[in-house]
Formats: sequence, structure tokens, C-alpha cells
Amino acid sequence: MRNNDLRKELQICDRISEEDLNQIIEMMTYGSNGSIQLIIELLKTVLDRIELKGDKIIDGRNEQVFTSKSFRKFIIDNFSSYITKQLQKRLNEDRKK
Repeated sequence: MRNNDLRKELQICDRISEEDLNQIIEMMTYGSNGSIQLIIELLKTVLDRIELKGDKIIDGRNEQVFTSKSFRKFIIDNFSSYITKQLQKRLNEDRKK
């Protein structure tokens, strides 16, 4: 799936497929600044939907509904500390507005 398609999918989907989750994780291997920023944006989109909108989003790996805690654990378990810290920084900035 192309990045724009993935971005649109994550904005509206009720279930994130295992393939989509793996694609986001795989983007880390590219290591470019653009890839890292895209990963942060995608993760933030999902986290905002869960935490701010109360959306119920299903984890396609196990068919369980992501909670704020389980999605944050997914992030910590699968992404670098740099991405995790940058995501938290961006969340803090956006939510102070």
C-alpha cells in the first residue's frame, strides 16, 4: 500500500490489518528523516483517534481492540526510542494548543 493510501486508511479504518502494521514497522528500516516523520505522523493519527475521539480500532494481529495502553505498548515494543520520544513530544505540543 502506498504511503498516501496508508495515511487515508488509518484515518478512517476500524481495523488495522497485520500487513499495515508490518508496513509501518518496516518503514523504520529506511532510516530517512522523511520515513521517520511519516511513521510518527501515522502513529499519532491512530493514537489521537483512540485517546481523543474514543474510536475503537482493532489490532489485525490478534483481533483485540487497541486501548491507549496497548497501542502505546505496541509503539514501545516495535519502534526505536527516538521515534517513541519524538511521538510523545509531538503529542505534548499538539495537545497544549
